Amino acid sequence: MKNKIKETTHSFEVEDVKKYGSIEKALIMKEIRSMNIYKIRNNLDPWVYYSRRALAEKFPYMSHQSIGRWLKELERDGHLLSRIDNKFKYDKTKSYLVKELEPFAQKRIHVAQNEPPLAQNEPTIPPHSSPLTDNTSSKNNNKNNNLLFLEEGRKSQSSYGNKEINELIEFFKKQLGGSLDGSVRQNRRFAYLLINKFKKDYPDKDPIEGIKFLIQIGLKDDFHSKNLTNFKYLYYNAQKIIQSFKGRLNKIAIIKTK
Repeated sequence: MKNKIKETTHSFEVEDVKKYGSIEKALIMKEIRSMNIYKIRNNLDPWVYYSRRALAEKFPYMSHQSIGRWLKELERDGHLLSRIDNKFKYDKTKSYLVKELEPFAQKRIHVAQNEPPLAQNEPTIPPHSSPLTDNTSSKNNNKNNNLLFLEEGRKSQSSYGNKEINELIEFFKKQLGGSLDGSVRQNRRFAYLLINKFKKDYPDKDPIEGIKFLIQIGLKDDFHSKNLTNFKYLYYNAQKIIQSFKGRLNKIAIIKTK
């Protein structure tokens, strides 16, 4: 598996263990809930396509047979919803949704009317993140805060999703003079990640204007302009583009002083 992140810790909520009946079930529910919430936040189909074997890879100390039994028990007890809606009829792998998130899934607004539906067998784990890799600060991000965030976000969204992402995508298309490479889903995901990166790295700057400037200087760069056709490339090469731009400015300053 490409870009697989090795996790060193998994954590669980004590209340979840009491609610679901075991540590293993609490971990499985936390994983699926995290994926559901991530997808709802990004205005994606919130259902998570997850096989027993994939969960066993996530939790190497659990067998896929036991995971299958626990998933059935969670469904039976009304904690977990499931469906089979896959591209290929022979694929009987289920997609899951935590019951408490069902209202948000039902009221989800599509990103755009012409956006193609997600393939059920596409990876659902966000890049460079691991919902169960814990740290001290993450303990404050409990389920209630997540639900509140989703409710407020749903009320403020337009029928075309995140306005900042839409603005950046349209700007990029205009600068490029055509469509972006890659899927709509991929470009929206990496635009979202890039906005968060700029907010963290440059807290005193407007992230949208900063990313627009990054697009402009990247498309003027002799090297990066050849490959800068989507937000994935922009996300992974942001610092290189900035350093290249600073290098060009230094050369210009040296020429002027001669």
